Amino acid sequence: MIQYLFLYIMTCPFYSLQWNCNRIIMTNETGVITTVEKKHEKSNPGVQCEEWMIQGKVGTTITIKFLFFDTEFGYESFFVFDGNSSTSKLVLSMSGRHRDVSITSSKNQIYLYFYTESSKSSFLLVYSINSCPNNCSDSGICSNGKCNCKENQIGASCEFNYCPNNCSILGGNKCDQDLKSCVCGNDFFGESCSIPYKFNNGLNSWYTVSSKLTVFTARSSHVAVFISNCLIIHG
Repeated sequence: MIQYLFLYIMTCPFYSLQWNCNRIIMTNETGVITTVEKKHEKSNPGVQCEEWMIQGKVGTTITIKFLFFDTEFGYESFFVFDGNSSTSKLVLSMSGRHRDVSITSSKNQIYLYFYTESSKSSFLLVYSINSCPNNCSDSGICSNGKCNCKENQIGASCEFNYCPNNCSILGGNKCDQDLKSCVCGNDFFGESCSIPYKFNNGLNSWYTVSSKLTVFTARSSHVAVFISNCLIIHG
């Protein structure tokens, strides 16, 4: 299990001011960041620190992935901020050993800060600047600013599975690729065909009608009737 060290008392900006760390601005669409090898030449020769600011065009987001992260716990820390400086929102802090950690920014800039008092650090991360929303939710391919979704995925960022739970594979249910939804058999209904027509349990409970359609607006004091795969709402 990957464990994160979340620091609620943020001391990183003081390190930056005290040792005037080298700051690198990266604008390539993809790139690699790896272990800092050069030791700092200020008053404390054992201290190393490095800053990176990855910047994309307006409207893009940035995804970083640590392929490996092997540092001495407590003596080395890596901080990720959702913005262009250490005053931006802290979204990740790590120390120790981790593998395959990914995070995506909410904007077109992400700021990275690494601090170490040890020479044992070893890490490798890759980044990509995404022109598609939410990097297509890792469920599609970004092409010319538009997500080309994988099978059964739909949405501007491929965020919805239009046949959730594989339509439950019960009672003749199937996933219709043309309708992009589950087609339920005679005995079941619901977004994933998981609710039987004849059941005594589950009354006064909430069920998902659709997680991907935008036709449902907030309302109250209304009446809804489900008849033959059709939902009729009044009020």
